[in-house]
Amino acid sequence: MAFEIKACSIEEVQQHPKFADRTEAKVKVTLRETDDHRDFDHHLTLRVWAFTTPEMTEADINHALLARTATILRRTMSNADRRPAPTATPQPQAALG
Repeated sequence: MAFEIKACSIEEVQQHPKFADRTEAKVKVTLRETDDHRDFDHHLTLRVWAFTTPEMTEADINHALLARTATILRRTMSNADRRPAPTATPQPQAALG
């Protein structure tokens, strides 16, 4: 099983309502999973936050938010790779008699 990030966009960026040193955003991600030569697209919306300062530019803030997103995606893909592959539905065994 392989994963590939196909698209990523930052939306709804705002200051955290309680913590002045944090900026939060929703990041939309399209993740493509390839399994047995079949592709499955997963459309995710991640709520992320990053520590920010008033001196940071918009580009700096976006970079921090994308770095946080990358950390979450890395962890998600790593956990998905460790799952056992699905198996066929078990068939009932004939009664021993």
